[in-house]
Amino acid sequence: MTQWLFNFVIAKITPIMLADITYGTFLLFGSLCLVMGVWTVFCVPETKGVRLESIGELFEGSIIKGCVQDTWPARSRARKLREMDGVAEEEDGDVVRKGARVEYVENAGSSRSGA
Repeated sequence: MTQWLFNFVIAKITPIMLADITYGTFLLFGSLCLVMGVWTVFCVPETKGVRLESIGELFEGSIIKGCVQDTWPARSRARKLREMDGVAEEEDGDVVRKGARVEYVENAGSSRSGA
């Protein structure tokens, strides 16, 4: 609902802004995009490869301090959580599980008793 509301507001206000402040409309939306990018880098923790059960730990404590720490890959909290969960990262950036346990395996070929 929030997404729809803001889409509606932008759709209604953009023509008015273009008529009144012309190029200022571009500058306003461009500056908001820059602010959003900075906010994302410094205030949103990296969750790539972190188990769902461990994501809550990324949001504990000071969010901004933790996210600034996450901007350096060597000090990333997500990397430490992946290492604790038995997940390793290869050189090309792919996340691979090391030593993962298999809880249940279904063998479809052995369902027949005589085959």
